[in-house]
Amino acid sequence: MLPGEREIEMTTDPDRILALAPLYGKGSARPPVKAALAGRPREDVVVELARELDRMQQEDRVRLDKYRKASESYMREFQAADIAGLDLPEAHERLCILAERWLPRDPLATGDLDHGNVERG
Repeated sequence: MLPGEREIEMTTDPDRILALAPLYGKGSARPPVKAALAGRPREDVVVELARELDRMQQEDRVRLDKYRKASESYMREFQAADIAGLDLPEAHERLCILAERWLPRDPLATGDLDHGNVERG
């Protein structure tokens, strides 16, 4: 349902890439599209797609690990706070306070991700 110029940037279907590349692939930086434009066989497009997927998965793992590290102090404090017995409004307020104190606003931009503690005030 996507327009061809958008689909070429999103699809993981090698046959769609092969079909769309001559029409919409000229400005694409994607290796599978470049392989299709170069007239390489379908198998090469499939290999480039697999490499692209692996690269994205590795990037996601790194990104998620930064979030995990940035939340370690918060999780320790969350578990120690014993919030389960509180009524919902009070529990929410306490969790917001913990989040403000222990979670960075932008875990991906925080330089101190190894400790996860960006304690404020």
